[in-house]
Amino acid sequence: MTELIPPVADLADLVLAMVDPPWPTTEDDRLDFYRRVGLTQLEWDNSGFDERPDDHSVWHRFATSLPEVDGMDTMFRDQFLGLSLFAYNQPGDDGPASRTAYPLLKDRFTARFGAPTEEWGTEREPACYWAVGAVQVEMYCFQRLASGVMLRPSHRDRTAEHDRQAAADPRNVRPPRNNGPVEDGS
Repeated sequence: MTELIPPVADLADLVLAMVDPPWPTTEDDRLDFYRRVGLTQLEWDNSGFDERPDDHSVWHRFATSLPEVDGMDTMFRDQFLGLSLFAYNQPGDDGPASRTAYPLLKDRFTARFGAPTEEWGTEREPACYWAVGAVQVEMYCFQRLASGVMLRPSHRDRTAEHDRQAAADPRNVRPPRNNGPVEDGS
């Protein structure tokens, strides 16, 4: 059997503590939230970014008190959106830790929140989310190039507004791929 580091119960408890009210709004709230749930802000090396994806978002990297779990948060228009936590990361496809942890985490969150609000993905790379009051908890199992589980507790309305604005920003529109000449039939 695959040893999970951290134990699933510990990671689930951390996420459950994160979704307990109050959900942070301001920068001061975010810092209080970090203290409440045991996160430590880390330096952010943005040397690989040529430009920010938008003019209104700020990201912070953090470490958790759990081994091998870290992540980042997002502030948008000076309001706290949410976090992305990364766990059970392994190099290569089809990591046994993420395949083992995902259904165990899903069971714990289902016991607390009820059935997922929505599920999608594939058997190999499942994803789901729960709507929990003003907060949503998304969970993804990745199995490409590297494997792992990502958990995303975030504020539902603020995240939806961020997504709407990001979709409307022309910097986020990707040009169509040029796969050779297109025959128009004329």
